[in-house]
Amino acid sequence: MKTEHFVALARLHFDKGHFQQTLDTLARDPENKAGRHYEGEKMRLECLKQLGQTAELQIAAWQNFSEYPEKDRFEELVSLVGEERRPELEEKAVQLVTDSPEFRPQSALLLMALEREPLAEEYVLRRHEQLKDALYTYLSELAQAFKVADYFLASTLCYRALLVDILERGRSKAYHHAADYFQALCDMDDYVAEWRGFSRHASFVRELKAQHGRKLGFWRRVQR
Repeated sequence: MKTEHFVALARLHFDKGHFQQTLDTLARDPENKAGRHYEGEKMRLECLKQLGQTAELQIAAWQNFSEYPEKDRFEELVSLVGEERRPELEEKAVQLVTDSPEFRPQSALLLMALEREPLAEEYVLRRHEQLKDALYTYLSELAQAFKVADYFLASTLCYRALLVDILERGRSKAYHHAADYFQALCDMDDYVAEWRGFSRHASFVRELKAQHGRKLGFWRRVQR
């Protein structure tokens, strides 16, 4: 059977409240993927909780979170391990994210949710070259979150990455978004207290025009 079949069979046991059978079914997958499948993982964690296998649950829940540290998974981790351990888990989560050389906007959003805005800003500044490869939806959310929290330099770098990505790809249907990002950059220019070696807004605009000056569809929107 394929992994999906083991997950589907495990779901039948799970829905009947047969938690040990659910675990056994997930473990039978010869490719050992059923328990790491998104649905399979959620069932496995809940089964461990229902069966009172606390030690194994804590290990599995942390592993699940650490593979993809973001807000929803952190709250799921707390709900599984126990609210009383939130402060400890917060510190471990912050250490996990800040120690990683990889940039994920979801991880920065987690730091923001944990009210660690200075660390979130530093996380972005130290990994700014990776912003261009970030998932668009989450990076946009992060840019707005930094702006609302008055962390204008970090917000600026995020909006720049979003804007440049659209222009470099020539995504004319997204030029209205690019114009919004450009306006956000203009609005924040006077509020960046320290540029910390990054180019100022006027320099960024000059470079943008030098590289993408022929994308008239975008510039017409900007000049409205």
